[in-house]
Amino acid sequence: MFVAISIVTGYHHQHTGSAVDSSGVFAKFRARHSRSLSFNEGTLGSRTVDLRASTIKLDAEDTDLRLCFRILTPLKTYTLQAENGVDRMDWVNKITAVIVSLLNSHIQQQHVEIPRPPSNVTSPNSHGTSEIEQTGYRAEPISSALRKIPGNDVCAECSAAEPDWASLNLGILLCIECSGVHRNLGVHISKVRSLTLDVKVWEPSIVELFCTLGNAYCNSIWEGSLLKNESVDEPKATSTSVPKPCAKDVISLKEKYIHAKV
Repeated sequence: MFVAISIVTGYHHQHTGSAVDSSGVFAKFRARHSRSLSFNEGTLGSRTVDLRASTIKLDAEDTDLRLCFRILTPLKTYTLQAENGVDRMDWVNKITAVIVSLLNSHIQQQHVEIPRPPSNVTSPNSHGTSEIEQTGYRAEPISSALRKIPGNDVCAECSAAEPDWASLNLGILLCIECSGVHRNLGVHISKVRSLTLDVKVWEPSIVELFCTLGNAYCNSIWEGSLLKNESVDEPKATSTSVPKPCAKDVISLKEKYIHAKV
C-alpha cells in the first residue's frame, strides 16, 4: 500500500491527489522533509510513501510548527501540518488504520522459498519422483531466511543472537526482551510479530520488504538520526547520550535506548 502526496513547497498548502471535499480532512496541508526542504515558491512535486514500513508520530521536531505530525520511513521523515487539531487527529487515525490493516493481512503460506528454484525443479521424472527430492531443495523456514539478511543474525537493538521476533512496520528483527519494549510503543509505531508463531503474517510482500530493509540498513538510518539529534541538542556535552545496549544489559537500559531512537 502506498500513499501519494502532492506537495506545493513554500508556504502554500499541500493536499492529496484524490478528489476530496476541500473542507475535509484531506484538504489543506503543508509539508516539510526533515530539516532539509528547499522552499521554492510555487513548485509542485509528489512523493510516494510505502506505508508498510512507515510509522506516525504526533510531535514535530520543529517546535515553531503547530498541529504537526510526522510520517517516519526508513529513508525520510515527512512533517505535515493540519489546519486544526481535529483534522490532524483525523489524518493520524486514518493513516494508522491503513498501516494496521496492511500488517494484519494473512495468507495460507507458512514458508517462503528463498532462493527460488528453477522452474523445472518440481516436475516429476520418469520414475515419479520430483527433482526437489533428487536435489535436496526444501522450502526454507521464515526465521532462517530472514536471519540471512545483513544484520538480522542479531537483535537490532541489543545484538542478542538469533532473534525470533520482528517489527513488521520497521522491518527489523528483535530478541524477546526488545520485542516487549517495541510492543509497548503501540502498533502505530512498531507492530511486533513472531517469526515462528505468527506464520500467516509472513506473506511474500512482507518478506520482500524485510529483504529490502534488514537490521543493518535500518540501523544505519535510525542510529544515524539518533547521533545527529544528539549532536544538535548537546553540541558540547556527551554525558546525556544514550549508548547502544548489549544483550546482557537490564531491560531499563534497552527501553531508554529504544525510546530515544523512535
